Amino acid sequence: MDTTPRTRRLGSVAAALLAVATLAGCVIPVPGPTTPQTTEPTSAPSTPATQPATDPTESATPLDGPYEFENDPSAAVVWSFEATEAQRVDADVNGVTAEPGYQLVILHLSGELLRGEPDFYFQFRVHLVDEPSGQSWGLSSGTSVYAEDDLFMAGRQPSFVDADAIYQVPDTWALDTWRITCNETGEVWDFTVPVV
Repeated sequence: MDTTPRTRRLGSVAAALLAVATLAGCVIPVPGPTTPQTTEPTSAPSTPATQPATDPTESATPLDGPYEFENDPSAAVVWSFEATEAQRVDADVNGVTAEPGYQLVILHLSGELLRGEPDFYFQFRVHLVDEPSGQSWGLSSGTSVYAEDDLFMAGRQPSFVDADAIYQVPDTWALDTWRITCNETGEVWDFTVPVV
């Protein structure tokens, strides 16, 4: 077979490359179909079965709200909240006055939802505490009295400032000692506020 100088030169180069590869211990792959993908597509990542499960408290992102108190950040519903003051009032927003032997008091609360669905009124219990007797009086303990910015409605917003939790309580009780309990986690906060 008669070959041209160019063909002989290409053959010599190929033979030289093969000799170098053989001496170096390399194998030149034969061109063929593309190799299969060794990683999962980015749209469907997989977790190896041997990977330990993460602790929910470690994976919970630390939350930092604007107010004094905050419930457990690993809870399904997380609020930052605080009470600023208690106020004795003669009547509620509808003009209803306290029954004989009782007084009306409004606790001003602010809150900001950090995670979950907002409904502060049902997610927390807010009670006035009578220290001498150890008894407490919550929203459900009183009669149907309503404040202008009532916590029942305001607490359904993801953020509220100075919402009014209104109570009818015995007129012999001091109005400065309060307790808030988180229904989900059972956490309790006891605090005092100024009375105006």
